[in-house]
Amino acid sequence: MTTGAADSLIQFQPEGEQNKDKQYSGPFWNILIVDDDAEVHTVTRLVLRNRLLLGRGVHLLSAYSAREAREILSARNDIAVALLDVVMEADDAGLELIQWIRDELNNKLLRIILRTGQPGQAPEEEVINRYEINDYREKTELTRSKLLSTITTALRGYRDLCTIARDQAGISAILRSSPQLFASRSLDTFIVNTLQQLAGLLAENASVPAPPPSGFMACPRNGELQILAAGGRFSPTKGRRLDEVMPSLDKTGRELLQTVIQHGGLQTGSHTLATSLALQHNEHTVLYVDDLNIAPDHDPDLLRLFFANTTAALTNLRLFLELEERLDEKSILVREIHHRVKNNLQIILSLIDLSDPETDSRSLSGIRRRIGAMAVIHDRVSNINNEKHIDFLECAADIAADVAHACSIEDPALGIPTILSESSNFILPLETAVPCSLLIEEMLSTAIKTHQKESPILLTLEGSPTGHAIKICFQQLEGAGSCTDSELRLAQRLVEQLHGNPVELVCGPDNQRCLQCSF
Repeated sequence: MTTGAADSLIQFQPEGEQNKDKQYSGPFWNILIVDDDAEVHTVTRLVLRNRLLLGRGVHLLSAYSAREAREILSARNDIAVALLDVVMEADDAGLELIQWIRDELNNKLLRIILRTGQPGQAPEEEVINRYEINDYREKTELTRSKLLSTITTALRGYRDLCTIARDQAGISAILRSSPQLFASRSLDTFIVNTLQQLAGLLAENASVPAPPPSGFMACPRNGELQILAAGGRFSPTKGRRLDEVMPSLDKTGRELLQTVIQHGGLQTGSHTLATSLALQHNEHTVLYVDDLNIAPDHDPDLLRLFFANTTAALTNLRLFLELEERLDEKSILVREIHHRVKNNLQIILSLIDLSDPETDSRSLSGIRRRIGAMAVIHDRVSNINNEKHIDFLECAADIAADVAHACSIEDPALGIPTILSESSNFILPLETAVPCSLLIEEMLSTAIKTHQKESPILLTLEGSPTGHAIKICFQQLEGAGSCTDSELRLAQRLVEQLHGNPVELVCGPDNQRCLQCSF
């Protein structure tokens, strides 16, 4: 065969393809003929011309060498069958091409039919055992009917493998979408994630990011469907009634929506889908998506599986939002209660401050200190978002300041005692924080009365993040001394309030251990 003859055939082929495309406009099977004999190409085209195989037309591609075949196969991945000769520019060119297709190109879907005119160069048994081919034929035995049956069988295998690969990719896409859907914490985020994952599920090529479609989600509100979340070009429709938006949809979209609203289920068109998501209490949410590229042979079961997963994620989100709303209401109520308690305690403190000067100030001072310690905790609760736990980082300093102020009123000759307080990871639940604050207040008051008046007092509260191994360093910076029996009893009560967490009480500048126990 001369190069001119090959060029003539290559130039003639597109015209034949154009004529064939005019006769059949549906999807085609792409079949690659790899042979250095132009006569083989001509005969194959005559046999397959204007043929419908498994409901599709046939689109033939020609390569006259293994090199040309590599170029074609590298450029496109939609070739279903390759009719491959063995001897071309080299005696084993076809066999090397097979290894390249399977190992380097990693194309496992392509059905390879080895068609040779020199079986002695490539014995059938040896080739089938060594190379990953799907059929072996001698050119002399391939009559018209056998060629058609061989190609039809190969196309059926290719179709089934593509279906399996597409289903595997779809299931993988659904599994990958689950964490993102279940992580949504608002309806707006949920609809955006759903549209993105749906576009990826329907994309023909998973490696090429699909453009996000547009869509909205309508939920029953006061007896009518209202759009609560929307994405893409439907974003401005959020908050509107569905019957106000439907006239702006095309005829197909309106029909799909009407069918889903009346009968439920999943309805799809060429670029549109609508489905009903059944939630709790027999509530049905309608999801509409447009600007999609839905293939005619798409698997509806994959879409149903995806929307079953979507329904579960939406149910989870609705429960989360409902719980969050109730927690917010509870938090507001709890903060309001603690705010009122704190105000009432402050009123009591004000009344004590305005009490008759002739009244015994020592007894009132003790009451005032205790009320002040409780007020500190309630003040913290009324100003934080998390009312379940109290951090003593600031509470200890406020309690120490109140104790010092109260003691100065009780004994003016004392002046205002210096109390240094530190706190690290000393976080307590609310039900424990109030009694612990009273105990700490009492321990500071006792220390002022029993230890040297002129020395600063240091209170350190240390705890690990797990709430264990709490250490209370309660000492004077100057002078020696040990804890009194009263301080030890207060420490023991603190152990009881901390529900068994180990407590260590240290006194004196030498860090003398006075108490190490757990209740």
